[in-house]
Amino acid sequence: MLTERLRSILLCFVTLAFLLTGLWSPARAATKIALGHAVAATDPRHEAGLRFGKELERLTNGRYVVEVYPGGQLGNYNEQVQAIKVGTQDILIEDTNVLDRFDTIAGIDVYPFLFRDADHFFKVFNGAVGKDLYEEIRKKTGFLTLGAMFRGYRELTTKRPVTKVDDLKGMKIRVPPAKIFLETWKALGANPTPMVWGEVYLSLKQGVIDAQENPFPVIYNEKIYEVTKYLVLTHHATGVYTFIMNDTKFQSYPRDVQDAFRAAAKVGEEYYNQYVLKEQAQLLDELKKKGMEVLTPDLSPFRERVKALDDQFPEYKPWLARIRGL
Repeated sequence: MLTERLRSILLCFVTLAFLLTGLWSPARAATKIALGHAVAATDPRHEAGLRFGKELERLTNGRYVVEVYPGGQLGNYNEQVQAIKVGTQDILIEDTNVLDRFDTIAGIDVYPFLFRDADHFFKVFNGAVGKDLYEEIRKKTGFLTLGAMFRGYRELTTKRPVTKVDDLKGMKIRVPPAKIFLETWKALGANPTPMVWGEVYLSLKQGVIDAQENPFPVIYNEKIYEVTKYLVLTHHATGVYTFIMNDTKFQSYPRDVQDAFRAAAKVGEEYYNQYVLKEQAQLLDELKKKGMEVLTPDLSPFRERVKALDDQFPEYKPWLARIRGL
């Protein structure tokens, strides 16, 4: 019968042998990845984040686990950008233009009438131009952007019909308080009026403003169809949601983990884009049912008018030429 001392010695040798041969290793805690966004869990961005997390966990065999925080639980999007910058948050799903405070090139996606349609958008961001643009943003801002999620178009809703660009003359249009939106509608002859969103519905109802512009989900969910009759399909701006990360932190991961992040972002991106393209058609039909009259003016004169803005944004010019040339 083995003595207690001999048993202990044999156990040490067996344990050492397993360690040396790699057949046994102590359990390692998974690395937790904090992913946040500023919208409700019902938004497709949330589901895109969940699918990203599931794929990353699968590709890394559970070494990395994503915790998704919706509805601004980690702060508003500006606060989350700052958290990414200092490294206390890992990922934010948001439009690239939230990075334009670090370099204006990050805001080019909302340049007016830049994308002819969704096919053009995907041609840009899935090709060499999009790759080069993201690389430029990375170098100039220190943020890595993964994936290109099509937000859908911003459209115009009005109290009187707009069938040509001259119909916009003097029209009071509520816009977000950003230079590019103000200058866009000035160039088109309108009277852009910055206004906080909470005042828009009543201002339209009372005639303080004549129009507003937003994507279909906002028009539908905020019941803008009750206070404007015409839906003018201007497609004047879109946007690109992406997975935003701190580039230095990303580069600290092993190469296989970096590849897993990129592949997981692709899964989230594909889900979001399929959802939004389907949603666009559904919401257009719903807005028609709500009584909105849909107008489709020739957009060529609109595009020509806003080209006057190019000189105001010289840093965009090389990119505008490449995007318009596709």
